[in-house]
Amino acid sequence: MPRFLLLGAGFSRNWGGWLASEVADDLLWRLRAQPQLCEILVDRGFEDAFHEIQTRFRANNGALNDLLALQAAIEQTFRAMNLPS
Repeated sequence: MPRFLLLGAGFSRNWGGWLASEVADDLLWRLRAQPQLCEILVDRGFEDAFHEIQTRFRANNGALNDLLALQAAIEQTFRAMNLPS
């Protein structure tokens, strides 16, 4: 998975980056068919949700599908953000 640098408080807005709330909204839309992941996203935010799903996967709790879905959604979201407007 590619690496992304996330800066807070709208720092990247000047360069066309999305606010955290916009990233979260986009992720929720992309994961709308997986309500359990959406619930974690709403409760924890996408960084903590990603960490939680990674932790579950590493603990071998059968979270591979969740991890792949969240990872793909994050990649798609950041690709969409990087498209020229």
